[in-house]
Amino acid sequence: MEEQRLEAYINLIVALLNSAGGEESAILQAHPDLTDAGLVPVMLDVAEDLRDRGDLDSANRLMNIAGKLLGVYAKLPALSQKKSAPHKGFGRKV
Repeated sequence: MEEQRLEAYINLIVALLNSAGGEESAILQAHPDLTDAGLVPVMLDVAEDLRDRGDLDSANRLMNIAGKLLGVYAKLPALSQKKSAPHKGFGRKV
C-alpha cells in the first residue's frame, strides 16, 4: 500500500475516533475516496494496536465501525472482491 494512501486512512481513522458518537457515517460519507475495501484492514490493525496499548474503548469503537463497513462491503460485489496490499506493522501511533 502506498504511504500517502496509508496516511490518508490513518487521518480518517483519527477523525472517526475523535468524533462524537453518531457522527461516523457523516465523516465516512465526506471521504468516499477513502471508504473502500482497503480501509477496513487498516482500521483493524489500528484497533489491534489500540487494544495492545490498553485503549479498549477506542479499539472497540473502531472495530464496531469496521464491522458496519464490512456489512456494507458484503452487499457490494465489486468492493468485496477487491484485494488490497498487506500493510501490517504500519508503526504509527494514533
